[in-house]
Amino acid sequence: MLFRHGDAVEIKGVKCDFLIVESKAVDSYLNKGYVKNILELKADKNKSGKLSNSEIRQAAKDLGLDNWEKGRIKSLKEALGYE
Repeated sequence: MLFRHGDAVEIKGVKCDFLIVESKAVDSYLNKGYVKNILELKADKNKSGKLSNSEIRQAAKDLGLDNWEKGRIKSLKEALGYE
């Protein structure tokens, strides 16, 4: 299941559109602004479809990750389940 900002449904407090796609089509939809994790949309405050470093750090802080301030962005994204 993939998600993007929209208004079809509300999941975990986030209004979004969603699709169920075959695994071979996932990368194509990710390039079109869909994400794998609904919480990634919740962190995307400006609804750009791309998380800024500050949005990732804020999501990590909100989740209570100890290294939210100085951790590598890639590591934070993995810890948040965005990778």
